[in-house]
Amino acid sequence: MKKDIVLMIAKEVKIKIGDVGNLIEVPPKEELGDYAFPCFGLAKNLKKNPVVIAEDLAKKLRKKLPRWVSNVDSSGGYVNFFFVK
Repeated sequence: MKKDIVLMIAKEVKIKIGDVGNLIEVPPKEELGDYAFPCFGLAKNLKKNPVVIAEDLAKKLRKKLPRWVSNVDSSGGYVNFFFVK
């Protein structure tokens, strides 16, 4: 599942798959999702606030969710992925 999430993100933000994979985290609280992608490193290149980047990325990814992802949301500069349980 992580590999699929990495591919989805890499396609949207146009950065290397390995770089995306190194950034994927497991959130500290279950209610924040199953995986999270921090957008802080993208802020300098995109010249945008990480919160705005996360909101935009979550909106794009929400349109293409695989069946095993129930939701993609943004919170404080992170894109959070929720799996179907």
